[in-house]
Amino acid sequence: EDLDRTLGRAARALVEIRGEGLMHSDSGENVYRMGIRISPSEDKFFYVGVSALSLSPDGDVLFENRLTNEHETIVKADVQVGYRVPWFLDRQLTVRAGLFDGKAGGALDLKWTRWGFFTYPVEFSLEARDAYGSVEDEDLDEQIRGPMIRAQVRLPLWTRRANWFETLLSRVELTAGASRIGNDGEFFAGIGMQWADEDIRTLISLIGVAR
Repeated sequence: EDLDRTLGRAARALVEIRGEGLMHSDSGENVYRMGIRISPSEDKFFYVGVSALSLSPDGDVLFENRLTNEHETIVKADVQVGYRVPWFLDRQLTVRAGLFDGKAGGALDLKWTRWGFFTYPVEFSLEARDAYGSVEDEDLDEQIRGPMIRAQVRLPLWTRRANWFETLLSRVELTAGASRIGNDGEFFAGIGMQWADEDIRTLISLIGVAR
């Protein structure tokens, strides 16, 4: 019976593949993320992935004692757990904690869809993590006093899914925000995609029907 309950929950879990690329305005840093998010229920999820921090020698932030005259890339782990608060803002607020770019931190995500006369899913996020401050010990010095704080907004490129092409567009997300808040902050923007296992099956079915 215990085995059946465990396997039953695993079969009902939602699995998503997520990836994004972000470009920062002042530092010239590019961040690329890829990972898998597993949601055993509507209120909980686990995320495991990696972040590739591509540092530029041409930006205003020089990442002291780390950069040569060429671009450098540092890969860090992302491991997070999330919980959607059921009793606040109609289940729209999610709390995350774990490793962000390889450092301990936390985040709040607010997903809002009701905008008066229309609906559109927009997600607002506030993240804070420990900043990198030593090349010798941590392989990176971000030149930040206190924590690294980021605020961003994500919105889907498309919402309707009448055919396979619209389904594909609906999984694309646009991102914009500010990083290094409180420490010579800078803006960033980027694009990402998230694919759930059920969306992949739907897309394959729609392509088959179209043919």
